[in-house]
Amino acid sequence: PAYDWSGLLPGDTRRTLWTDYVPFGDLPQVLNPPSGYIVNANSSPFAATTGDGNPDPADYPESLGIETFDTNRSLRALELLGGDTSITASELRQYKFDTRYAAVSDMARWRDRLVELAPAALDDEVALVEAWDLTTDGESRGAALMVVMLTFLTESDLDVEFSRLTDHAIPDAVLVDAFRRAADYLIATHGTADVAWEDVNRIRRGDVEVGVSGGPDTLRAIYGSRDGDGILAAEGGDAYVLFVTFLADGTIRSESIHQFGSATLDEGSRHYDDQVRMFAAERLRDVWYDEAVIRQHLESEYRPGDEISGGTGR
Repeated sequence: PAYDWSGLLPGDTRRTLWTDYVPFGDLPQVLNPPSGYIVNANSSPFAATTGDGNPDPADYPESLGIETFDTNRSLRALELLGGDTSITASELRQYKFDTRYAAVSDMARWRDRLVELAPAALDDEVALVEAWDLTTDGESRGAALMVVMLTFLTESDLDVEFSRLTDHAIPDAVLVDAFRRAADYLIATHGTADVAWEDVNRIRRGDVEVGVSGGPDTLRAIYGSRDGDGILAAEGGDAYVLFVTFLADGTIRSESIHQFGSATLDEGSRHYDDQVRMFAAERLRDVWYDEAVIRQHLESEYRPGDEISGGTGR
C-alpha cells in the first residue's frame, strides 16, 4: 500500500489528523483500458471497466475511504457496455436511456424476496411484481409498487440511499412493511396498485406536467418524492445530457437536452419549460457551433454595455 496507518491510534489527535492531500498519482486511475470505455456512477473505481485495466484494491489502504460498492447504474452499464464489443452511436444512446435494474441489484433481490415473504393479503400485489421485468419504462406495471416502496424504505432507520441500490441488508419485516405501505398508498391515490409507471413518475415544471420513464439508480436516472396525489414528482437525476460524435472528416456532431429549458431562472420566458416534453420523450436537439448556423436560429442578440450606452441590441 502507498500509505501505512497501522501505527496510528484512533482519535482526534495530531497523529491521526490528515494535514496533506494524497498526491493525485497515488489515487486509483484507469487510463485507456483495453475495453475502450470507462464508467463511474457514484460507485467503486475498482470496477470502472471490464477486463484488464481496473486498479487493484490491494494497492490502496482502507484508510483512504475509497468506495468499494457498486450502484445499479454501474452494474447495468458494465452489463451493457461489457457485452458489446462494437458500440455504435445509436446503441450508446439506447444504453444511456436504459431503464432496467440489473439482475444482481437490490431491486431484483427485493422483488424475489417479496414473492416468498409477503402475506396472502398482498397476493395481487405480489403477482404484479413477480411478473415485473425490472424495467421502469413509462408503461411498466410493477415499477410503481417497487419504486414507491423504495421511498418508504428511505424513511426507515436503515440509511437506504436512492443513489446506492446495492449492498442493503433490509430485514424481512421492514421490507414487507414498506411494500404494504406502497400498495396502500397507490390504492388510496390511484384506486389500484396496478398503475402505469408514467402515471406516477412525473416531471412538473411551470405549466408542464408529463410522465417520464426511468427511476432511482437506473441509467435513465429519475429521483422523485411522494406527493399527496399519488405522484412521485421528479426532483433529481438526469439533467443536461450531451452526446458528441466525432466524424471521419474531422468535424463533430453534437446533440443535447436539458430537463427544463435554457432559461432556468426566468419563469416568464418560454424557455423556462420548453424542453421538458422533449426530455421526457428522450429526444435531443442539435447543438450549433458555426456562427452562420447559429444565426439561422437566432431569437435575440445582446451586446454587453447596451443598457449603459443606449444601444438597442437585437
